[in-house]
Amino acid sequence: MKKRLFAIISIVICFASLLSCVGCQEVSVNVVDNILSSESTDASESATEESATEKKTQKKTEKKTEKKTEKQTEAGPIPGVTKPDKSLVPTTYNFVNMAVSEQQYFKFLGRSKVSSNGLIFDNSCVTLEFQGYMTGDVIVEIKSEANGYGYGNSFFTVYVDGERSGTRFEVSNGATKKLTVASFEGEYFHTLKIVKQTEFKWSRAIIKSLEIDGYLITAPAKKNVYIEFLGDSLTTGYGNIGKPGDTPDDSPKFQDGTKSYAYLAAEAIDADYSMISRSAGGINQCWSNAPIIDYYKKFSSSSGSEAFNTLLARIPNLIVIHLGANDYNVAKEDGNISNADKQAFVNGGKALINYFRDIYGEDIPIIWAYDPGEGFPDLVKEIMNSFGGEDAGYYTLSLGWSDAGAGGHPSAKEHEKHATALVNLITSKNIIK
Repeated sequence: MKKRLFAIISIVICFASLLSCVGCQEVSVNVVDNILSSESTDASESATEESATEKKTQKKTEKKTEKKTEKQTEAGPIPGVTKPDKSLVPTTYNFVNMAVSEQQYFKFLGRSKVSSNGLIFDNSCVTLEFQGYMTGDVIVEIKSEANGYGYGNSFFTVYVDGERSGTRFEVSNGATKKLTVASFEGEYFHTLKIVKQTEFKWSRAIIKSLEIDGYLITAPAKKNVYIEFLGDSLTTGYGNIGKPGDTPDDSPKFQDGTKSYAYLAAEAIDADYSMISRSAGGINQCWSNAPIIDYYKKFSSSSGSEAFNTLLARIPNLIVIHLGANDYNVAKEDGNISNADKQAFVNGGKALINYFRDIYGEDIPIIWAYDPGEGFPDLVKEIMNSFGGEDAGYYTLSLGWSDAGAGGHPSAKEHEKHATALVNLITSKNIIK
């Protein structure tokens, strides 16, 4: 018994000495129990935290995966990557009196529509877009003819999967031609866009049909922003891919609307667009057959007296006018510009803006671009200020002049600068809400 008691006392002394060495002055017999109890509690809490972390991680992962899948679904199929879910067979889409049920596969930009002859395709940068699963050749049949002048050739730009084709496609005056606009290997999803480079002054075009090995899906959606451009040769891109001395300098051979400032600006801000523009056009006095407002009121130069139905028209987020140089030069032919010439320009400019205010409302912002040397800059500012100026959404933009292209007109490089100036004005002033 004494030996056992001595042993217990020795253990207690040793334990107390040990604790004293590590600086613990107050120790209870319950310390070990507390540590064990604490470890048990920590283990329990740790298990709870791990469980919570596991749940949190699981929830976060599930949510992230769910969002990613949803995002991928919204993005849609990927060109050249996504494969079809059914067999690809030869398919022809005929635009002559095309049924509405088939028109859903095509996005039309600009003044184009299905008719008894096919898809009207006249104006600068009028565009046809479609997308689907294809293989082999994509063939588009187009007819081109003169529109009052001796040329009649139509030129086109094609974008395949968002990339501009290196081929400049041409259909000669009076010809109906099948163009192979793309050739695909394998069976994948693809997007195509066909844009007319040539203005309606030179040619009228009709798209007859589309032939593919595959099938189309619903057309690309409308973009959030829609801009309408009204202009003369500067907007059409007259001479922009030629050089001084090229003859004849007014041939469509030297014109590419897809390299005009208007098209480039619309692309830069990811906007849909329509262009009513004609070389020699103007507000009142011009070398065209009629003022620009008359062309605007017609659906197309190839549709006779058919009126443009403004009640069914898409309301623009912005209207850009680039007119005045031809009015100025016609007035100057007599040797001087009279007060009557100036007043006629002001009256015509106000009538044009009032026309847009009547059909689209007074809240649509308008930018009037002008040539500082021959575009009646002071009168343009007077017109816009009469409607309230920038505070009311009426802006002016001075675009310089260059004769580095054909026919004394700006080159494609100069158009790039003009596009940058227009985009900078739109973004810096927050014009498009």
